[in-house]
Amino acid sequence: TAVIKERSEGVWVDTPPPPAPVSVPVKAASDAPKLSKVIEYFISSTFRDMQAERDALHNYVLPEIKRYANERGEDIGFIDLRWGINADNKNSDENMAKVLSVCLQDIDRCRPQMIILLGDRYGSIPSVETLHNFIIRSTDGIYSETDLQNKSVTEIEITHGVFRQQDICDNVTICIREP
Repeated sequence: TAVIKERSEGVWVDTPPPPAPVSVPVKAASDAPKLSKVIEYFISSTFRDMQAERDALHNYVLPEIKRYANERGEDIGFIDLRWGINADNKNSDENMAKVLSVCLQDIDRCRPQMIILLGDRYGSIPSVETLHNFIIRSTDGIYSETDLQNKSVTEIEITHGVFRQQDICDNVTICIREP
């Protein structure tokens, strides 16, 4: 299973693997419409405080959406980077630069679909060295270090996914948890 490391007060810790998948009833191949395309949604939130909400999405909401879409000839994919980034054998700056790079690539791939979960945390703020490594490696001049300095990974994801392109608000769902 893939393990993601999350920065918590300067230390990278393992985030547990996802819960067991929920089975979604699927029609027999002869009865189901041919799937025409895959629509992917990027799920953005801080990792630590939104575990229960992400689990509820994966266990209850997303299987129903997937079933509904499949019945209409569509397929839905969900990108949750809580699982899937393995940054073992990296120092913290390289690890965070890798996380940022993968996040923005996946946001671009899913654009304009995005689900944003906001809770009680602001999220991890990359160091100046991380931003330098990330910008050199990944942004093709889109961002400068000052554009991203003192911003959390979650804020960078939201800025990149929502505010870099006009007229996408109809495809973004923002869920805010009340304290």
